[in-house]
Amino acid sequence: MRVTVWHNMVTGYHSGYRPEHPMLPVYSYSAPDGPAEDQLWRAVMLCNADPEMLDGQDREITTDYRGKRLRSFSPGDGFSVIAAGRQTFWASNGRALVRLDAGFITLAAEGGWGSVPTGHRVTYRVPMWDDLTRLGHFEFGHRYAATAAEAVALFHGIGKNEVAITRDPVTSLRRSPIRYPDGAPPPPYGCRWCGRERSHHGMSCLRGLSGWTRPTDAQILARMKARRAARGLG
Repeated sequence: MRVTVWHNMVTGYHSGYRPEHPMLPVYSYSAPDGPAEDQLWRAVMLCNADPEMLDGQDREITTDYRGKRLRSFSPGDGFSVIAAGRQTFWASNGRALVRLDAGFITLAAEGGWGSVPTGHRVTYRVPMWDDLTRLGHFEFGHRYAATAAEAVALFHGIGKNEVAITRDPVTSLRRSPIRYPDGAPPPPYGCRWCGRERSHHGMSCLRGLSGWTRPTDAQILARMKARRAARGLG
């Protein structure tokens, strides 16, 4: 199973979770399959213990958690557990961990002191619900969710085909009618409309029969920044 720690991003709040509270995923790790409740109380311990008091994998996880400068698990924070193709959610009411009927209602867009987001920043829509554009941090690239769409679908309990990713989660470039793979943006001086390089363009384009069109200065800059982000320099 996969356990994710979520921090409540309401400043100075030290009571139970409420649906309007923005929640931020800050840390994930793999755990042995079994009852989720057993792993949840272990997770509370891992997020609060002194690494010197632990050994084995517990010590490794706690050391890594602290090394990322993440604060201790507190009232109002929560966990999610991925197992058997489902993601379930739990939140602290200050006295116990309470299982929620669905995922956290409000997702935080930014981190803060002691709360650094994990995963990728993903902008998406769920057309079968409404026209709203949503934003959150999602972890993918593991065996439970290979793509951003799969991670979002798992969080909401819907099919991956019901999710429309509106920006490349790796480079943050807005999606266009011509789909470039995530993490592989078009060249900076590719055509304004289709992204193809001038030397390989020809007369066929997104706009029909037209030659290569110089991209705007804003496009060139955005593509350069996207390529740096894709190389981990960004």
